[in-house]
Amino acid sequence: MGASFLSGRKNPLENRLVGGRPVGEAPAASDQVEGPPPHPECRFAEPAGLLSGGQQQMLALAQALAPDPRLLIIDELSLGLAPAVVEELLDVVAHLKGGGLTTVLVEQSVTVALHVASRAVFLEKGTVRFSGSTADLAERDDLLRSVFLEGGGRRARAAPAGGSAVAVDRDDGESPGEVLACAGLTVRFGGVTAVEEAGLTVREGEIVGLIGPNGAGKTTLVDALSGFVTPEAGRVRFAGADVTALGPRLRAMRALSSSCRPASGAWWS
Repeated sequence: MGASFLSGRKNPLENRLVGGRPVGEAPAASDQVEGPPPHPECRFAEPAGLLSGGQQQMLALAQALAPDPRLLIIDELSLGLAPAVVEELLDVVAHLKGGGLTTVLVEQSVTVALHVASRAVFLEKGTVRFSGSTADLAERDDLLRSVFLEGGGRRARAAPAGGSAVAVDRDDGESPGEVLACAGLTVRFGGVTAVEEAGLTVREGEIVGLIGPNGAGKTTLVDALSGFVTPEAGRVRFAGADVTALGPRLRAMRALSSSCRPASGAWWS
């Protein structure tokens, strides 16, 4: 399936069990689903469509983690959620980071992204305007003034050195290997260019924040990385292989997973 899709009619445990599988494929009875459980106040017997936004987001994360991905893409973690709920979700992301999971966090809120990310890619009008450390981005007022900074109840600052956002060091002293990369990626819808010659690299064990204002092309870029959108130009590499021609299901089978919470009314049943 490639991305988490919550069914509004299924309960939380049913949603979690189908995570990462093609629609219609039943889970084996012996499956052991790992990852964060649904929210502690979750009503396990009720349809997921009745859960709060925070509970839905936690459930979407659990579903995306079910197939044990090598790379997780989280699209708009904090969208429409109260600051206290965002705090809880950030704790979950930090926990996943501690386990070495490579993550791309797509966020409009710089405050949220900089709290957990070790590196940042700033996208504006479909073009990468910045790629580097979160500490350097935090000093770029010329870029940050275009996005909403008051998110998650946290100040807009880079994660501290030695904290949860520091990239994993390898025992052999070498730099972490490349997990995901794209170069010259261009996506157009009719005559509108959504993403133009974008490039980024995500290395093993790090969290990369993909940041930008509304309409910057963030979701289009991650859809192209996940295989849901076919780029007009450019290449995508995952785990050392060119996956540009592969659809989302085949990329998911290679352990690339994405998580997004559906907007109101956007459920599949």
